[in-house]
Amino acid sequence: MNLEDKIKIALEQGKVEGAKKLASELLKQEHKAEWDKAKREEYDGLFPAYREPNDSEIQEQQEYYLQNASNEVLLREDVDFSEFIYSQVPIDYSEYENYVTYEEWINETVVVSEEVEEVSHIEVVDGFESKVIDVEYQAEVTELVRPYTPLEITDEMIEVKLLLFGYDYKAKRKAEYPSIETYIDGIVKGDEEQVQNYINECLAVKSKYPKPEES
Repeated sequence: MNLEDKIKIALEQGKVEGAKKLASELLKQEHKAEWDKAKREEYDGLFPAYREPNDSEIQEQQEYYLQNASNEVLLREDVDFSEFIYSQVPIDYSEYENYVTYEEWINETVVVSEEVEEVSHIEVVDGFESKVIDVEYQAEVTELVRPYTPLEITDEMIEVKLLLFGYDYKAKRKAEYPSIETYIDGIVKGDEEQVQNYINECLAVKSKYPKPEES
């Protein structure tokens, strides 16, 4: 079951907290998918898989077409290739020195700090040899050239996402709030119990349909 279906079920069951967490995960997934798509397009711009055919390849495609054409086509004096759609040709990068696969390109790293070899010397104290380190060893540090930065999810983003799934807490609250006339009537009569009951009912509705950031 995908996240969209899980969110729908959670909202139908009134589990807003669960729907909120799922919506957050969905937003992260969508953001990562968009980033992956953009990077893939960037890579394809550098190393396209296909190219337009050259003159000799166009001639080959025309000849192949004629060899496999119907008798009706072959009976024509001239075959019009002006609107003929030519197949693109796969690009062979086998002899291209700078070619890298997508995985190599996306995982390319740059050295931030070079490796530092340990430098030490031996000192003799009271007849005993002791190793003294002058420069400590430091491993090489690298980082990705094209790092992915996760999306910071806000409450507003989650609220908008849940609205797309039909969760409108304002409309749901409004539909179930008790009539304001009950409250006014209690105030006019000085009936504190009636007023408190009205407040309690309103709070119960708010609890039933919380704002995403309140869950």
